[in-house]
Amino acid sequence: MRKSTKNASLHEALRNLWKIRIMLEKNYTETCATWMTRRIESLIDHMQYGHAVIAYHKQDGTFKLVKATLMP
Repeated sequence: MRKSTKNASLHEALRNLWKIRIMLEKNYTETCATWMTRRIESLIDHMQYGHAVIAYHKQDGTFKLVKATLMP
């Protein structure tokens, strides 16, 4: 008798992959990595229909404000 397993959707599989990579590479907690993956996914969804403005501080302390969009 076969076990019935539910296959994860592509989006869910990507979220889990991103979460694992963030936790391994940056040593962040699972809660923080989950929040980051949700933000990344919402940013990608928004960028499909327009552009996104992203503001961040680099490690050397400089401030960056960039505009980005996804290319077809």
